[in-house]
Amino acid sequence: ILDSLIQYKFGQNLFGVEYVSERLTSIFIDEKIVGSYLSKIAFLVTPIYLMFIKKFKFSQIDIYLYITIILLIGHSLLTFEVIPKSALPWILIGISSNSAILAYSWLNSQFPISYAGRASTALNLSLFACGFILQYAIGWIINFWDRNPDNSYPSEAYFVAFVVLLILQIICILIFLGLGPKRLVTHHK
Repeated sequence: ILDSLIQYKFGQNLFGVEYVSERLTSIFIDEKIVGSYLSKIAFLVTPIYLMFIKKFKFSQIDIYLYITIILLIGHSLLTFEVIPKSALPWILIGISSNSAILAYSWLNSQFPISYAGRASTALNLSLFACGFILQYAIGWIINFWDRNPDNSYPSEAYFVAFVVLLILQIICILIFLGLGPKRLVTHHK
């Protein structure tokens, strides 16, 4: 991560590899896969989440909410192209995208052991169903625009689709805050 930031800021990384396009390479030289790499090592951030829970006495759901907000900030920075050539939005998305696993541990703590598996299965089903529906909806929105001569869609189509997705995510967070996690399910031991 540090090497990628150095490459972005100074034009070359610690190994002298120059930043010559819109995508960083870091130690991968010609392969522009830093974003993929960052998302795969994001699990290393999980111990930091756990330290915050322990040290500052945050609940798991509070940490998950804060991390979701970090993910939305990264999504917003990309959608509105606030800092278009910066690695920061991708870093925010990379370090926060694997936080969904925290929802499983929190959810399982809300139910008796005999129902924990069912709760996790319901969460899995809803995540995959929502993922499918959202992918279909994004494609449906993009299809309102005519294709460019090179058979691609205009960037406005993607912008509108991602703004709609961002609005839906914000609405979901507001609903969650309105419900309050303690009112979702009573605590069982």
